[in-house]
Amino acid sequence: MVDLRKNLPEDFHAFLNLEVALVASRSFETLLVPGLLQTADYAHALIRGINPDITEDEVERRVAARLARQQILRRAEPPKLHVILDEGLLQRPVGTPRVMRNQLRFLAEAAEEPNITVQILPRMVGASPALEGPFSILTLPDPIPDVGYSEGPGRAVYIEDRELVRTYTLRFGILTEQSLSQVDSVNKLAEAAESYG
Repeated sequence: MVDLRKNLPEDFHAFLNLEVALVASRSFETLLVPGLLQTADYAHALIRGINPDITEDEVERRVAARLARQQILRRAEPPKLHVILDEGLLQRPVGTPRVMRNQLRFLAEAAEEPNITVQILPRMVGASPALEGPFSILTLPDPIPDVGYSEGPGRAVYIEDRELVRTYTLRFGILTEQSLSQVDSVNKLAEAAESYG
C-alpha cells in the first residue's frame, strides 16, 4: 500500500483508504471511465492528456497504481460496482481509436461479472440530476454510513452529512431509472466500440 500511495496524488490518499474497504460503490461519470474499470492504455492516455507536463516515468507509475487499485475486484468477496456513464463519454476519444475500442469492449466484458452493473445514460434524457456532474456513493462495512464523493481539478470532496448523502442516493436512483438497461447498455458499448474501427 505504501508503494501505491507514493504513485498517487496526495489528495487521493483518503479516497484510497475508503476504496480498499468498499462493500459497494455507485458512481455516475460524465467524461471518463472510472479508475476501477480502466484499461492500462486508456489510463495512460487519460493521465497523459490531463497532465501533459509530467514525465513518462510518472505517467507509468500512476498507471501502475491505478491498475493495482483494481485488485479489489479480484477479492474473494469483491465490492458491488454500479456505474452509470453519460452517453457522451462513448464519443469522447481518449487515446487512439484502438485504445477506445478496447476500453469500451472491456467495459462490456466487465458488465458480465455478477458484481458489476454498467448502464449508459442516453443523451436524449435532457435535463436530469446528471447535469450537476459526476459523483459517487461509497458503501463501507457496517456500521459506517455511506459516504458521498466528488472530485475535480485540484480537489476531492467527501460528503458525510447524511441528508446530503441521501440526496445523492436519490439522484442516483433517478439516473438508474433514466438509463438504459444493462443489456441495452452493453449493446450500446459494443456499438460504440465498433465505431472506433
